[in-house]
Amino acid sequence: MKGTAQLAVQAGAKDGLPSRSGIGPGATARAACVLHGAWVPGEAGGRFLVWAETTDRTRRRRAGDHPFQLRREQLADALAEAWPSPFEAAGVASGRGSAWAVLPGDGERPAPSLELQAELDEEIAAVTGWETWRVDVAEVADPLALLRALGQLTQVTPRTGAAQVIRIGDDVRFWSRLAASFERGVRHHEYLPAIYAVQPEAPPTPRARGNRRRKVRKTAVRFEAGWEFSATAEESIVEPFARAMPGACRALWAAAPSKTGEDPELHEPRALLRHFLAVHLHRLVGGTRFPQSALKSVQGSFLVQALPPAATAGPGERNREAPIGEHTWAQWRRWRDRMRRSALAADERVCFRLADAKGGSPDTWRLEWLLSSRRDPSLLIPLADYWGSGNSERPAAR
Repeated sequence: MKGTAQLAVQAGAKDGLPSRSGIGPGATARAACVLHGAWVPGEAGGRFLVWAETTDRTRRRRAGDHPFQLRREQLADALAEAWPSPFEAAGVASGRGSAWAVLPGDGERPAPSLELQAELDEEIAAVTGWETWRVDVAEVADPLALLRALGQLTQVTPRTGAAQVIRIGDDVRFWSRLAASFERGVRHHEYLPAIYAVQPEAPPTPRARGNRRRKVRKTAVRFEAGWEFSATAEESIVEPFARAMPGACRALWAAAPSKTGEDPELHEPRALLRHFLAVHLHRLVGGTRFPQSALKSVQGSFLVQALPPAATAGPGERNREAPIGEHTWAQWRRWRDRMRRSALAADERVCFRLADAKGGSPDTWRLEWLLSSRRDPSLLIPLADYWGSGNSERPAAR
């Protein structure tokens, strides 16, 4: 069976469309493609969407369509052909979805990504600004499963000689590394229960008749139980990943974004990372089966509502749970703030390293306990020396 990317090249040649790679009409060479992906906040938490950039021009169906992309009818098949196991396990939906990508370009077409530029023979036009382009996307049902698998496949050649067809973009590699850090934090139990204040949308206010004033309808804030990473875990994930986030990760929107000045808007890195972590932490805990002993220990607290409904009680019993009140939220907030201040104010961190065996006992290795600085990890003090010194000699936390 011919690869869908090859079919795209043949279709472009048949229509006489120009190519970025210098392949003229009638050519049947495979097109080079780059797989892109991003987390898009929205309804039901958010979605992880993937799309593919290609060297060959596709005929635009609507104004604003990205001229160099795999169409939706080709995208899912091409991904399943290149890497069948990861995409089948993650549940990639080949629906009629589209998204908007904010990309640099020359005013007439978007600039190719750095990964795709290596495949091009033509000169790259100078970037003059940012434009918004509609791209055909496929939604991933289980982003963590896909990113985990692709993180292991970044150096592996896809089957059936498809290495020249689809390559993994830097943005997808970034999300793979983030997913690995997320799962590491979960394995280390670096998350805490949380209560979120949710402001429902106000219903439309009917028009007032005559000279009567319209009454402004107030909507009560409701509180929902969930989960969040601890302050130290969030700091170790959000800050370094925000600094390293590729621009393509910030560029995808469910609807056409508004403009800030002359250029379209991009997602704020830290807000996007926190949203990804919070949604997937909630989904992960919500899909976990807890033992009855653990469930009984939280009965009567707001934690009952942070666990899966089927895990704690039947639908009827769950509906009888008392809603979380503002008093409970205030208590939780004070508890969370104390923990955050304690964790972030302390500069010291206990760690250990494997010490070399002594000459007389070559098979006896030792664990040496140390005190490390969170701000300067290269600063290491033996824990025995720290506790053996007087209070005035101990290094103060900064």
